[in-house]
Amino acid sequence: MKTLCKNIIASGIAFTLFTGGDFLLPSTPSYIKTVSAAASTNNPVEQEARQAVSNFFSAQKSGNVEQMIKYSTYIPDITNLKELYTQFNKQHPLLNASITDAKVINHSLVIISTEIHLKDRVVISTTPVYKENNHWKIIRGIPPQGYTETNSLHKAATVENEAQKVIQNCIKAIESGKIDDLLTHLYIASPYSNEQVKQHFIRLSKDSTKTELKQLTVVGKSLALVKLEQDFGNYKISETIPMFKESNQWKLVFGQRLTSDSIPIGTNVQKIK
Repeated sequence: MKTLCKNIIASGIAFTLFTGGDFLLPSTPSYIKTVSAAASTNNPVEQEARQAVSNFFSAQKSGNVEQMIKYSTYIPDITNLKELYTQFNKQHPLLNASITDAKVINHSLVIISTEIHLKDRVVISTTPVYKENNHWKIIRGIPPQGYTETNSLHKAATVENEAQKVIQNCIKAIESGKIDDLLTHLYIASPYSNEQVKQHFIRLSKDSTKTELKQLTVVGKSLALVKLEQDFGNYKISETIPMFKESNQWKLVFGQRLTSDSIPIGTNVQKIK
């Protein structure tokens, strides 16, 4: 198993714990349209989430910081968000934005991927868009893959303890090979089936992989961002995944890692036909 993982990493494909998609079923993003209004969909939850994302980026493009704050939650919580957004807009003007994918998890959570073209860079991200108090918000501030904040498990709020206990139970289930117990704590995002995910974790449980919870950020009452790290002995892989609470039970989302990263736009851009 370790040899297989080494080969996968060497080819630039990460065999990760709670996403696994690059290994099981590689997928091609389905580009939809420039963000200006909700794209055509019959799902009202997806429509509302898309509209919130559209509202945020429209506000960013016009420099309306108050509306940016209205339609977003910044992680970690900071006191000078207005100043941060204002300075960012001045330094990196938004040219256009696109929603490239949207996955509805439940009535108050949609995972949305975006491609943002700024004056000096292109930013791609996958982030939760969540509904609380009848209002949809996009989460901003999710770091790139591999970044882990130190001293991030110091809080002891009740909701955090509940989520942390479920995560630890998931880790124990993987390490002990109790995959059926693990599946009760997972929400499996398309295009994966229960059987594919089960076989994925059976393979992992047979390896000597160690998994550690590195960071837990609770957003509101029913959403958390979880940073997990896998130790394969010769290398480590970390990923941020969403976790949500529904019917009084916390569940980890399998198949959709969260991330944000950018590439620069120089003065000599060459378009390849």
